[in-house]
Amino acid sequence: MTYAARRFLLSGLSVAALLVAGAVTAQDAFSPMEPRLPAQICNCSNPVNINMVKSSGPTSPDATDFLPAHLVNPASYNTPQPNKLFAETIRWKLPTRTCELKGSVSYTVKNVANSSLQNNDTTALVAGGVSVPGTSQSIHLLLGQSQTFSYPLTSAQIHSGKVSIFVQDDTAVTQVRVNIRGCCINPS
Repeated sequence: MTYAARRFLLSGLSVAALLVAGAVTAQDAFSPMEPRLPAQICNCSNPVNINMVKSSGPTSPDATDFLPAHLVNPASYNTPQPNKLFAETIRWKLPTRTCELKGSVSYTVKNVANSSLQNNDTTALVAGGVSVPGTSQSIHLLLGQSQTFSYPLTSAQIHSGKVSIFVQDDTAVTQVRVNIRGCCINPS
């Protein structure tokens, strides 16, 4: 084999090894839809960490975020009946000081109704009666299957102090989680 052929073969093998290594290291335990937040932003001396989880009881929708039809025949968390509409608004109180904040919302849905109509269900974050762009999704689950939807919160959503979720209409919502983290300039 000539020197040029050996060099070509070795460079090809090196590139292939790098591609395989990159593909292997790119895979991790996080789903591609799940936003990841830094554990701490820049060694912050005044951190903010708001974590909210709701998984039971009635919902408390903000009527300004939903169409009137969305608030008819409401579902609670884990409602096992078909033809119920899940409308929920999660609210939080922001610090009064100047802060840089990042956040995410995630919620888990489950097919518990064993309804043949479940495969036409949809979900979205909503504001002002319309879906937030990029959040409208179809839900296709078999009986007992779950799916988690996760979205980063925009600065406007974080500073509004709320996020609203809509799920239509044969799928149960088992949990909603909001996580807001950041760093404030001053301690109070």
